[in-house]
Amino acid sequence: MRNRIFCITACALILMCGCKTASAPLPAGAVNGLDAQVNAILQAGHAAVVQYDADVKAGFSPVPAYASIMSNLTTALNTADPLYQAYHAQLVSAPQTAEPAQLVTATAQVQSLLNQIPGSVGK
Repeated sequence: MRNRIFCITACALILMCGCKTASAPLPAGAVNGLDAQVNAILQAGHAAVVQYDADVKAGFSPVPAYASIMSNLTTALNTADPLYQAYHAQLVSAPQTAEPAQLVTATAQVQSLLNQIPGSVGK
């Protein structure tokens, strides 16, 4: 019985130590994980605004709360975009660039607003 427990424990330790955690490759153009994540969030924000604008032009009349969310999302994107562009450009020339707190905060604001859109996947 003791040998069996020892063998199971030894096998478990070998398996845990011997395997490298697989990580997904970065999307094309991304320098690191934060760069890829911020880019994806900003793209989703822009897509939501473009769809909203198209819906309004097609005759959709949003309730005030939804219109307010979309207005705030546009403002948040206008804040986050230049921060991201500067961060990405700096990463390309110096890949060890530290994460800027302003960019992380601005991106979190965009993500929060995306989650408030009625029927959003994030809810």
